[in-house]
Amino acid sequence: MEYADCYLKKGDSIIFGESSNSKGVVKLPKVEADSLCISFVFYDYVSIPLSTFSNDDLIIQLSESKQELKYYHFITSEKWKVRRNKLLIDSKKYLKVE
Repeated sequence: MEYADCYLKKGDSIIFGESSNSKGVVKLPKVEADSLCISFVFYDYVSIPLSTFSNDDLIIQLSESKQELKYYHFITSEKWKVRRNKLLIDSKKYLKVE
């Protein structure tokens, strides 16, 4: 999964964190940790004990979250304009597009 957040934890402490690349691959260092945690928007958070893994290459599948999405606004019928590398909504500048 592209740009998923991956963490190595030991107890309640995060030892290392990294996001996966555009191909869904993340390289994690070999450190003293007891679990691999993965999170991604609209998917359930996963914490997997490292003691269950037998090799270094892993393929993990996440489940879509069943929770109601209270904090997201899906825009399906609004028209947006891009002018001079700026995203315009109601003639106001909101975001620079690169």
